[in-house]
Amino acid sequence: MKKIFNNFSLDLVWLWLCLFIVISSLFYFIYQTDIYSLILSLILSYIPVKWYMEKRNKNKKTNHFKFKNLYFFIFLLFWLLSLVILLLSQSDKALISPWQVVPKYFFITYFIMVFSALMLWRKNKQKVYQKIALYLLYFLSFSVAIIVYKIAYGYDPFVHYASINYIIENGFMLPKNLYYIGQYNLIIALNQFFALPVAFLNKIIVPVFAAIFVPFFSYKFLKETLNEKSNIFLTIALTLILGFPLFIVSTPQNLSYIFLLATIVFNLRKQVFPFGVFSSLACFFIHPISGIPAILFTAIYLIKKYIRKEKIKKTFNFFIYTSTIILVPLSLIIGAGANLNFKLKFTSPSLFYLNQENIFLNFLYFFINNYYWFLLVFIIFAFIYIKKTDYFSNIKASLKMALAILIATFLSFFLNWQELINYEQSDYAKRFLIITTLFLLPLIWLFLSFVVEKIKKQDIVKQIIFFIFLGFLITISLYGSYPREDNYHNSRGYSLSKADLEVVDIIDKWTKSDYIVLANQQIGVAALKKKGFDNYLNSSYGPLYFYSIPTGGKLYQFYLQMVYEKASRQTMKKAMEIAQVDYSFFVINKYWWASEKIIKEALLSSDDFLEINNGEIIIFKYIND
Repeated sequence: MKKIFNNFSLDLVWLWLCLFIVISSLFYFIYQTDIYSLILSLILSYIPVKWYMEKRNKNKKTNHFKFKNLYFFIFLLFWLLSLVILLLSQSDKALISPWQVVPKYFFITYFIMVFSALMLWRKNKQKVYQKIALYLLYFLSFSVAIIVYKIAYGYDPFVHYASINYIIENGFMLPKNLYYIGQYNLIIALNQFFALPVAFLNKIIVPVFAAIFVPFFSYKFLKETLNEKSNIFLTIALTLILGFPLFIVSTPQNLSYIFLLATIVFNLRKQVFPFGVFSSLACFFIHPISGIPAILFTAIYLIKKYIRKEKIKKTFNFFIYTSTIILVPLSLIIGAGANLNFKLKFTSPSLFYLNQENIFLNFLYFFINNYYWFLLVFIIFAFIYIKKTDYFSNIKASLKMALAILIATFLSFFLNWQELINYEQSDYAKRFLIITTLFLLPLIWLFLSFVVEKIKKQDIVKQIIFFIFLGFLITISLYGSYPREDNYHNSRGYSLSKADLEVVDIIDKWTKSDYIVLANQQIGVAALKKKGFDNYLNSSYGPLYFYSIPTGGKLYQFYLQMVYEKASRQTMKKAMEIAQVDYSFFVINKYWWASEKIIKEALLSSDDFLEINNGEIIIFKYIND
């Protein structure tokens, strides 16, 4: 056993994960997901990894950790203080932002932690301290939501939670889709083999994976490219300035970004097979929107490796880049039900100027609201600088793929989804902007490494000034990466609360007959968490989920009529007729913007009502007469 662990490394762990996802996904399509297919997938995925382990050099130098660094001691102290503050701020109430319950002094402890880490990374010595600090910094930065929100944050994770439980109980879910199953099988395997709760795994998988693997892949790329000529760890730490909302909540789309980043790095490091190939395939089985660019990018490097004639290479590469431009928007038409709409929906972000708020908020939002402009300027400078170096040829394919996806992104803004409301129309296309940025990350890393080299050459006073400023930017990035509610911004989406879950139980006990519930999406996901997918009703529109959720059918439209038009008995009666039930419930949360008006209307139109948590939530009962 000791021999195995001595030769095991994080990239082999990654390869094992990718092989497991690919093999278990194939089993799901030809058979189903159960304990037998999971065990077989685990064994089959381990065989090539074991072969790779035996090829590795066994004479590896072992680093010994000694606790003798003042900056590391300060970092660890304030890391623990920051973690304790977050743990003490945990809440099961409906929150718009974690910053509603996290005290303001948390940002002071976080800033001191970051500053001490930057000072620790001033020199290329004591790499053990640097590695530990880097992983701890990334983990804390990505984990605010999973710590503060006791139940969970977001809407999509609960839909996936219900799907995972359904597959555990039934072995598969119809229709058997290409997407999501990679994440589902990974969570199911961890649940079955280690008895970890699905809810816990579904909550932490992206933040934890990102905290481990994003710094790892960054390090691998920079070490291979720069041969450790600059302070790699400081470069990776400064990458946090870019922001990280992708990695704070667990969804298949967000998990796929990590696998896409792995694909990019392994291919740039010329580890196309098996690492690049299986990272891209695993990415595809998690989410095709990221998986298609990952596979196409891997194809470029496979051609580069196995085809010698330059003319054939150029022809194939041109075909791949052109296919990227076409396939990316086409995947939305085929897989997400989009339609062509020649009215462009994209609006460019406007410049944000300082105005009426306090100096602190002004400074924060000067960077947060001008983020895309700062990023664009930074990328232009990075391109101009790196183009003059020998490193440019190493990342040329990544830049070309970024350009192809950027063109595809522009085309995607001409697509339309009938079932999505106006402000969500461009969400799919915005995901491709994220993918474009991931392909630009190698360029950003290289340019940051040269910025770090310039800082290192300054005297200690100038370095401290730089690190104070950079530490402040990372702290701003932390604040801006999570949902916010302040005088400049309101994220609006509330988290699932304990009271929301209680509503589901109360309604279920209130009547023994079939019923429907019109409520906001958080009450809907509370029903998914409690009841799963086994509660569809036969209706004139086909199968209808008994709670109004955006993905559950016609009922959500009736809910919108109740809250945006009038909470009338006629609307509830129509909903009951369609669902073919005699009982229905309308739920309104006090935090809803027009709750007073809606409650007055519902009191007049309903047969009965019940207040929950001192009027925090009100349930109205309707009986079809």
